[in-house]
Amino acid sequence: MQLLERLQQIRRKLLIVVGVLLAVLVVLIAVIVVVGLFLWSSDSRKAAQIKKNRIGMEFVTVPAGSFAMGSATGRNNEKPVHRITITQGFLMGRYEVTAGEWKTVMNREPNSFKGDLFPVQFVSWNEAQVFIRKLNQMNDGYSYRLPTEAEWEYACRAGTTGEYADDLNWIAWYDINSDFKVHKVGYKHPNAWGLYDMEGNLWEYCQDWYSEDYYSQSSGTDPQGPASGQQRVQRGGSFSDLGPMSNEDHGSNLRSTARSRTGPDGILDNQGFRIVAVALTNQGDR
Repeated sequence: MQLLERLQQIRRKLLIVVGVLLAVLVVLIAVIVVVGLFLWSSDSRKAAQIKKNRIGMEFVTVPAGSFAMGSATGRNNEKPVHRITITQGFLMGRYEVTAGEWKTVMNREPNSFKGDLFPVQFVSWNEAQVFIRKLNQMNDGYSYRLPTEAEWEYACRAGTTGEYADDLNWIAWYDINSDFKVHKVGYKHPNAWGLYDMEGNLWEYCQDWYSEDYYSQSSGTDPQGPASGQQRVQRGGSFSDLGPMSNEDHGSNLRSTARSRTGPDGILDNQGFRIVAVALTNQGDR
């Protein structure tokens, strides 16, 4: 009987020790997770240097640099691959221009208004220029414009060299996950430079005129596109475009290198835009 009681006491003590060890282990795991999340959040904030303008539009700092533009295996209008240098850093809209921002600047709701946090749709390239002109009239220390095609691809790639900036399900709204409709900005994950929805959601206008064979004659430094044309460049694909695929047309419109074009007066539900801000000389970033 005494032996049995002693064994039971030992068993209880072992259970207590095991319980304490498990509790310590759980606490350590929790601490590691919290510290990891803090460091990840800190690194993300550090990587994406976010600035806001007078009306609260958010911009991410894109550094100067060089990259290989185009695709050797893509469509003909993506060839040849050519080295491009962006000589000056700039601020890129963190999100596609939203309906709320459109209301603030234009003093009216956009067509088919869905809510302030949805990207503005049914806006032509020419109307985007009106928005930009009105924004510039605020004289808030920045000069605003659409990105050049080279700046757009450089910002979309964010240092990557593959077909896509990241896993599309992670960063993009497209045919199989979008329910074939536009989504609020910023609900997917950003690319490595902190930019949201660069691939998918809405096609985005660029400043350049479109030319099928422009890459064969493009400047290697800060290219501005052809001097004239009939259509404007748009990039990034949309909620209605196919994701990763392999066919005779060389793949998805959501690839970092995929090019398309639109008439300056064209208005579709899958077209929108984001803007670039450049600090005016001697005024600094505000």
